[in-house]
Amino acid sequence: MRELLGRPVKFIPCFLYKKEFHNSGDEDIQPVRGVIDFISPNGWFRIKYPAGDTVQHECFKECDIGTAVTLLGRR
Repeated sequence: MRELLGRPVKFIPCFLYKKEFHNSGDEDIQPVRGVIDFISPNGWFRIKYPAGDTVQHECFKECDIGTAVTLLGRR
């Protein structure tokens, strides 16, 4: 899994699809692009992605690759 460090990915952040985090259900939800910037020895990884003027992070399990997280190109 170490070979995934720095790899670009796309995914839908939690705040976009969880009802309690946003008001409107009519929005067209689009995935965002990010980069894997940390990999845990326990089988999870962290994605860094831009959100406006900030940098956000979201964590996933290794089994989420191919479902919740899509790998893009090479690093």
